[in-house]
Amino acid sequence: RITEQKVVDFLLKSDADTARFPSDQEFTTAWLTRTSYQNLAQYKIRAILGALDIAFETSKSESLALPDTLTIEHVLPVTWQTNWPLGLDDPDNIEEKLSSTESRNKILHSFGNLTLITGSLNPALSNGSWKDKKPELIKFSKLNLNRYFHDCDHWDEDAIIERGKGLLAKAQTIWAYPVVGKDNE
Repeated sequence: RITEQKVVDFLLKSDADTARFPSDQEFTTAWLTRTSYQNLAQYKIRAILGALDIAFETSKSESLALPDTLTIEHVLPVTWQTNWPLGLDDPDNIEEKLSSTESRNKILHSFGNLTLITGSLNPALSNGSWKDKKPELIKFSKLNLNRYFHDCDHWDEDAIIERGKGLLAKAQTIWAYPVVGKDNE
């Protein structure tokens, strides 16, 4: 019989990238900078975001089962160019534009920019601007994960990083690195 402790012991002893506990630093770096949407299967991302939603429950919030039909939404859309201009000091500076575009394209696939919504809300939000997207998200989403957006006046790279840090803090409470003691050595 496989127990939780046996799984923990196995992961602590393993050196394989896909079968080991990452250090807290590795976890933090990956969470904040990795293009998770492009590197993880969607069902895994949904599971992670679902676990975060449950972790954000309080004694004052409803405990709702998450539907299996929720979809992953990029708050800053993948096709952002029309409604989400880059905040450039000099829009004619090609190097700055390329650097900003590359940076934005990377961060938009991080956990800080991902959330869960219904399949019918997803196309309604689409590639719209934050001004159009935020009221719809607030109006129709009941998820604890999306309460964050109620007080969010703008959505850009800094906002994505800030939300990513908040999600990271919650993720670290769910998936904490095990305390290594006599049983694990």
